[in-house]
Amino acid sequence: APFSVSGAPSALAVTASSSVLVGGGAGFNGTLAGTLDTKAGTATLAIAHPGGWSPLPGFVTPAFTGSVAFGVGGTRLELSALAQWGEPTAVVPDLLRFVGHPSSGSAGASVQVNLSQATNESDAVYDVRFEGGLELGSGTGAPPVLGVRGVVRSGGEASLQLETLEQWSPLGGDLLALPAMQGDLTVSGGLV
Repeated sequence: APFSVSGAPSALAVTASSSVLVGGGAGFNGTLAGTLDTKAGTATLAIAHPGGWSPLPGFVTPAFTGSVAFGVGGTRLELSALAQWGEPTAVVPDLLRFVGHPSSGSAGASVQVNLSQATNESDAVYDVRFEGGLELGSGTGAPPVLGVRGVVRSGGEASLQLETLEQWSPLGGDLLALPAMQGDLTVSGGLV
């Protein structure tokens, strides 16, 4: 049922879900679902958007999902969100684009956010993850896509992985053939 209410006046349980459309037929659409249980002291909310909305020329929203839970499983707050672009995003047309990571099979980049707080007194713990690729130029002589994976965590820890999956010959042939590369950078406790 899209909306239901049950329980006695001292305990209320509500479940609701709906499709949303903001801005008319060409507007932003998505789905919302949530629960509220006053007896258990819990609440949840989930949101989803299929992506593809273009509010501005050159910008298309990614598909995204997100959920937040309050008081569920003894945890004060648990949040998770994922945005996945379904196509490359031009930063500088014909020069620089964000694309999918070369090993992912995805056309666009993704960003994931996770956050939790065990109790009202405890610090929130989070991580933000990115996966995608940087494409510089196109056509013959352009470098291969630079795959990028990174994470930033609460407490100041961050890591970044960069890689190409193929060699690059900027002058053509074997004259100056650069091998595929892979590198890692980690920052923890102020140390690299």
